[in-house]
Amino acid sequence: MDLETPIAVTPQISDKANKKIQWYDRIIKYWFGIGLAFLIVFSILFQYNHPWFVLDMMIDNNLLGTFGDFVGGVLGTFLTFYGMILMIHTFQNQIESNDLTQTTNQKLLGTTLQNSKLVFEQYKLQKRQLFDSQFNSFLILYNNAVETYRSPDGKLKGREYLDKLVESFLNENFTNNATYGKRVDAATKLYEEFYATNREKMSTHFRMLYQLVHFISNAQYIDNEMKVNYVKAIRGSMNEAEMIFLRYNCLCPFGRKMQQHVNEFNMLKHLPIMKLFELKKWADLIESPKQTTALNTMFIELRKRICIVLLDSSHNVQTETMAYGKQWSITVTFRAADNTLLVKIQKDIKNSRRGTAILNIEKAFEILDIDNLEGLFYDYFRELFFISNFNVYNRKDRIRISHCRKRNKNISKIRFMFRSDYPLIVSQRQISSPQEQTQTTNLN
Repeated sequence: MDLETPIAVTPQISDKANKKIQWYDRIIKYWFGIGLAFLIVFSILFQYNHPWFVLDMMIDNNLLGTFGDFVGGVLGTFLTFYGMILMIHTFQNQIESNDLTQTTNQKLLGTTLQNSKLVFEQYKLQKRQLFDSQFNSFLILYNNAVETYRSPDGKLKGREYLDKLVESFLNENFTNNATYGKRVDAATKLYEEFYATNREKMSTHFRMLYQLVHFISNAQYIDNEMKVNYVKAIRGSMNEAEMIFLRYNCLCPFGRKMQQHVNEFNMLKHLPIMKLFELKKWADLIESPKQTTALNTMFIELRKRICIVLLDSSHNVQTETMAYGKQWSITVTFRAADNTLLVKIQKDIKNSRRGTAILNIEKAFEILDIDNLEGLFYDYFRELFFISNFNVYNRKDRIRISHCRKRNKNISKIRFMFRSDYPLIVSQRQISSPQEQTQTTNLN
């Protein structure tokens, strides 16, 4: 509806008022009939045994007085009756006027509310248009910050040189066989040194990324779904190199402000985990980049399946299975009754591979074998539950992780079990969903 178009309000009498008016009309007719009958009857009684229209008769003062009393009494009665009729009509008009006023006010109120709503919607639309304009301005500044990356010879620039920069960083000597947490600390210190060397370009890049995502997060009159879509546009433009730098940057003291937004919008969803220093000991065992990429894809899918079973509260036991070729499979099971997550990685050699191509993920699994796969998946789960969300969602002392591997003639498998008295959180969606909202208070 156009806000400039006047809205006509037609006064109407309600059904309830009409019924009252009709009721008063019936009363008037009823009493008028009674009055008329009264006049006729008493006129007849007054003239009873008296001649009509005899002009030469002497005036009978007594009779005339009696007649005057009669006329006065009857006339007074009718005047009183007429006054009552006027009063009733006054009531009718007052009822009609009050009803018209009430219905008109109600319509005016409804019209005012409707117009107010339209004005507010127009205001929100203007705010969204302003937000979109400001977002595009921030996005241009962010892309310009990325474009400031230049190779010393000037041949490479922007994300092309950023890829080379990350590659040079990841080629640094990193040999560490300590626990996963200590490896994370060592890799973060290595990144801080690298950042200090390239601070001029990297600080501008990540400050602009923070300002852009912070602007989206705090935008008014933009619902969460729209905010996520805007960040998806940013995330879609980020290459693997940028995600790797973003992850390490958030682990440093100067990047902690960004942690909240990375978790809020799941910005590390497609992080190539096998390229991290912390998993270098396992990545060095892989024979080809295609196998490494296959492992990265598998871990992204595994995280997605874990999110699915943890979010689904419609079943007491929820299971998701991923099959890789004929022999390998990963099964994820969540038991809501005791808040337990089970992950099983299994190889069943009874299933013949004859006639099927061997996938790169199968080749990677075969190279690592059960023994190394147990260590790789254990490190991955430490990353998933603690490091990738910067120790915000879960506390290490509240999740009990147990794992074991078994072999027999035909089947080799690894079994991980995660148990906690608190919700197992791997995604911001779990915190935002209504069924989890009451539970997450225990996380703080």
